[in-house]
Amino acid sequence: MSIDTATLRSSVIAAIVSAALLGASSAWAAECSLAPLAGCRETSTSSLRLTAKRNPEANLLKFRWLRGEAISGTEFGNPSAGTEYALCVYDTIDDGGDGVDFLALEIVISAGTDWSKGARVPGWIYDDLFGAESGINFGRLRRGSAGHARVAFRGTEENLPVADRSTNEAVFFDADFGVTAQVINDKGLCITTTFGSSDIGPNARRRFRSRTD
Repeated sequence: MSIDTATLRSSVIAAIVSAALLGASSAWAAECSLAPLAGCRETSTSSLRLTAKRNPEANLLKFRWLRGEAISGTEFGNPSAGTEYALCVYDTIDDGGDGVDFLALEIVISAGTDWSKGARVPGWIYDDLFGAESGINFGRLRRGSAGHARVAFRGTEENLPVADRSTNEAVFFDADFGVTAQVINDKGLCITTTFGSSDIGPNARRRFRSRTD
């Protein structure tokens, strides 16, 4: 049975608006909100790469947020003993000339023994060889003054939720008005990057890449 993508898109938008009206009150929980959070730390140097392979064991996610606004060690919390993180990716789609944000990808990185304090880097390291829980193998949270803070995650496992992101089968994200990536924790920290049209390419059915410098 064929699917009318215009109808599907309208349904997605209606669902987002309806849920927003009902109220999403957990803005600072370690779960993604329906739309990008405001007031997050920003940077001009970031990248996002996603690949959905026919063999899901070769799926790929890479997110880097570099040289960002200042982040203190306290704001990272203690991910080895309770502080959870989430990576949230939003596709901003065209609704009659207006941009509507759609939560296209959510990955929660739980607290636990896969986190440890960095020996050389001031911050935290996430190391899960098999990406057993979320598909994420590696993460780095580096505290620092403005221009030195850093957040990065990488995953290469089959349970990465990187398929079926778009209403258009020809592309990974619709990205009519861009794509926004955020990392949040349950202590109130939020970092963000919005990739505009000129930052994106390629954006194909099984792969997406974006970068700001």
